[in-house]
Amino acid sequence: MEHTEERIVKILEKLIASSHAPQGQYSAKATYPILRKKIFGRQLLFVRRSLAAAATIGVLCVMAWWGYQSFYTTQMISVYAQANIRNISLPDGTRITLNRYSSITYPKKFKEQREVSLNGEAYFEVQHDSRHPFVVNTSTIRVEDLGTRFNISAYRQSPIIRTALIEGSVNVIDNIHRKNILLKPGETALYNKKSRQLSQQTTKR
Repeated sequence: MEHTEERIVKILEKLIASSHAPQGQYSAKATYPILRKKIFGRQLLFVRRSLAAAATIGVLCVMAWWGYQSFYTTQMISVYAQANIRNISLPDGTRITLNRYSSITYPKKFKEQREVSLNGEAYFEVQHDSRHPFVVNTSTIRVEDLGTRFNISAYRQSPIIRTALIEGSVNVIDNIHRKNILLKPGETALYNKKSRQLSQQTTKR
């Protein structure tokens, strides 16, 4: 119910008339601002609280939407080759030949950086994109594509991880010592798991 100034004055006059205190100590004109402040102050507080609640609900809705989108775009796909070699095409157009008893994991949809995880051996023909690097992660090294065709052998039971470059260039990085080797076509990077050393050699033809 709206409280107009005229209505408030009438309420005050009734209160004064029904009071047992001396009439001269009360004035509708003097008391009006106090009562008006209390009435409209409560209404203003209610409005502020309502707006704050609406803002909180809005933020929660945005966060929920962002979480759903984030989960959807980061769903992971794992492919395992048992006794047969498997050919895989990634969302960005990169083609992978996965050797026997090897596995690879990649997101359903790539984001800023294209990353996959390899256990075993695979041959990569990367769809190059300088703005979105292609990275292959193994247990101890990572290989960054610089526009290339290469082969990685990284079986868990093998003491050596081999990265052989066929075309283009790749940067092989030791995750522990942060040492890196930039390969040229015909070169191979070898990582010894026992000594934790990264070395380079010419690929035998």
